[in-house]
Amino acid sequence: MDKYAKSFSKSIETESSKVNNVEVIEMVKDGSVQDGASVRNSAEKCLQDEVTETRIQLKKRRRKRKAMFHESPGRSVNSPRSRVESPESAEENARFPSDGASNFDEVCNTLADCRTADTAAEFQFERLIDVKEGRLLILESEQEVCVTGLCKMSVLCGSAGVFGYHCDPSKQPVRLFSAVSNSLLKIKCLSVESNPSSVRSIYSKYKLAQDILDELPSRGVAVVKLDRLHAPHIDYLTSLNTFKQLFCGIKDGPQGMFSIESKQSKRLPQLELSKDYYYVLDKWKEQLSIDPASIVITCGGKDQGKSTLTQFLLNSTLNVLEKVCYLDCDPGQTEFTPPGSVSLHTITTPALGPPFTQQREPTVWCFNGNVTPSGDPHLYLRCISHCFRAYMQMKPRPPLVVNTMGYITGLGLRLLIDTLKIVQPDLVIQIDSKHMDGNLPALTAPYVSESEGWSNHCRIKQQENIPQKDHSLVILDSVVKAHSSGQSRSRQHREMALLCYLAAGLPEGILGAKPCMVSWSSIAIHVCHETVPSSQILEAINACVVALCCLDDEYPRYKDGEESPWLLKETPVCDCVGYGFVRGVDRDKKCVCIVSPVPLSKLKSVNLLMRGNVNLSEDLFLKVFQGVVPYVDNTATATGGSALRQRKRLPRINRGRLS
Repeated sequence: MDKYAKSFSKSIETESSKVNNVEVIEMVKDGSVQDGASVRNSAEKCLQDEVTETRIQLKKRRRKRKAMFHESPGRSVNSPRSRVESPESAEENARFPSDGASNFDEVCNTLADCRTADTAAEFQFERLIDVKEGRLLILESEQEVCVTGLCKMSVLCGSAGVFGYHCDPSKQPVRLFSAVSNSLLKIKCLSVESNPSSVRSIYSKYKLAQDILDELPSRGVAVVKLDRLHAPHIDYLTSLNTFKQLFCGIKDGPQGMFSIESKQSKRLPQLELSKDYYYVLDKWKEQLSIDPASIVITCGGKDQGKSTLTQFLLNSTLNVLEKVCYLDCDPGQTEFTPPGSVSLHTITTPALGPPFTQQREPTVWCFNGNVTPSGDPHLYLRCISHCFRAYMQMKPRPPLVVNTMGYITGLGLRLLIDTLKIVQPDLVIQIDSKHMDGNLPALTAPYVSESEGWSNHCRIKQQENIPQKDHSLVILDSVVKAHSSGQSRSRQHREMALLCYLAAGLPEGILGAKPCMVSWSSIAIHVCHETVPSSQILEAINACVVALCCLDDEYPRYKDGEESPWLLKETPVCDCVGYGFVRGVDRDKKCVCIVSPVPLSKLKSVNLLMRGNVNLSEDLFLKVFQGVVPYVDNTATATGGSALRQRKRLPRINRGRLS
């Protein structure tokens, strides 16, 4: 048992747990149960020592690296009993590049080449059989396998689970996307079919050869069908050199673009769900039994597993309910939309893959204009309030899962306090890292109600005279391992999400699609993140990504001359129908040429183009066009060659910010 493990079987009453029905997670230390707050305070020095020791061990391990793994021969699928290749030990062999890896291409190439032929791990009970446009995967009870690539999964008999979602023959097929940018998905057998005739009928349907049938069990198995999945937006993304190794370079064959490995294979990082996740799920189900319209929110620092936990809760909730709402308050790492926005979604199908593979149309969509709220905190809070009001107007209201950003210091903490006061959650999940100085204070109901947010210092009328209701608090330790920096960085995740969104409805590609010409006499143009002179507003949006918004007719706007488009004095909060890319500006015809996956029926309602700090990658232009590209240059890699970084922790009293 870990030194600081959770206790799921015992319960204690402390003075803090008696106040306002606030729950404190228990921890076990040396066999005795203590409340979470006391353990966190007393263990700070011990945890810091453990982190230091871990860093020393990792440095020693890196010095022992002599060469990269060499590629192993591929597995054969002709035999019903398949074999895969795996390294000798995941603890001793390196799977990631060093911390000095500077770009996503290096990371993907390294992960794709991390193979070894030194040892072979055999699937003891697994069968993988080729059929027309797919494969049959035959699992025994509690068996787990790892998926790499993309496929459509359906269960023919028995039941199987993926990332919290349970599949059985009564449910529709689900789409799996398992890329090296995130931990790989695993399929687990949950129940088996004990009727031999049912299993044999499935074998007969696919006309399996007799020699294969002789090796296959006829009872006590679950049969899963993995079909070929057509995803044009993924094909477009992997056609770019930067992202060509997203799926380990797996070739698209007659059965599809995916491979199956044993759970014991440690060639690539696999998705591991800790017991804490299932404890949180039990608390969430308990809350739903009390109030079906309950609200849960996840909080924590950057890269601590908030998105993974929220995705797990969404998928698990769909096992018992037809739909669940999701409020995305992280404009930098959005889950179902391109970056730079706050959105409300009604989820009816599971999310089984990285965010760039799960782009969906929101119920309510607000353009924030930036990947961080520090540029305009007022706008960020107004966007959250706009989306949450739309949720409160739903009848009947589904349960709501809220994800927050990883910016939790200074201004970020104040914005988090305001977010908690806006959504009024019933359950707060707080994820702590091993670095105690980077953790949030315990977000109990008394702490939230007594703390001052951003709205208290900038004359924002936010949630006035609305009492803060009590909520339960669950504090978890992050399961993200230190120095697991082989996974792609935040910037690449944003680029992939934006490219996949724009390419989803454009079969010719972003730069090859036929643009739509929009007269600027009927639209307004606004830049969110910078102050731009009205004479240069058209140059500011040219060759840039813009949000396509619907502005109220009563909203004030003005023109700077007869030849000027409509302009706005401040950034509005309005509904967004999608993103587009400005291919050009025709001053003679007074129109803007836009490429967008948004249907023409919705484009007719757009009367506002807003540009923010959300752009396509420079590599996309440099690799497509030959020669000099206007407004585009290679990214500087020399020290001091990039833009100066903001020092966000400094107080700026003159601008109303307190940190």
